[in-house]
Amino acid sequence: MSIISMLTDAKPVLFKIKIIMRYQKPEQFRLLIFWKLLRSANQKVYLLSFVAMVEICGMITKEQAKQFADEWIAAWNNHDMDAVMGHYADDVVFCSPFIVQINNDPTGTIKDKAALRTYLEKALERYPSLHFELYKTLASVNSVVLYYKSVNDLTAAECMVLNKDGKVSMVLAHYAP
Repeated sequence: MSIISMLTDAKPVLFKIKIIMRYQKPEQFRLLIFWKLLRSANQKVYLLSFVAMVEICGMITKEQAKQFADEWIAAWNNHDMDAVMGHYADDVVFCSPFIVQINNDPTGTIKDKAALRTYLEKALERYPSLHFELYKTLASVNSVVLYYKSVNDLTAAECMVLNKDGKVSMVLAHYAP
């Protein structure tokens, strides 16, 4: 696939996003653009992007972020899957290197709540003694970052974008030894 054909194929997507924003109060939305390098079977590397619209709901206070983090950590440490899932929006997008391992999915991405629950249940089966230890919570506009001790003594940082209802609509999970 040539760069020209990739750009040509991208135009309709970008056009649709512009149209959606024109008719839905553009001041309430922010565009998040993610870049991803993909390697094809013949070892050519393509740079692709995908765009997500996130409804802007404002600054999250330290207190709100701490309450969210405490509830999220407690739900996980109690292995209460209903409480864990209560934090996520129906249309959540969840990106994690653990998805590659547990779901055998090279994209590392899950795109809805039902699929997320299935994945998280598998993860909990794989790590039955799972216990998280919260180190730090960072608050921002529409998002929180939870920095914590994860499974296998890994350090985790999860950036969670929240929608107007306070539900997680996007997660970018990162891990290090």
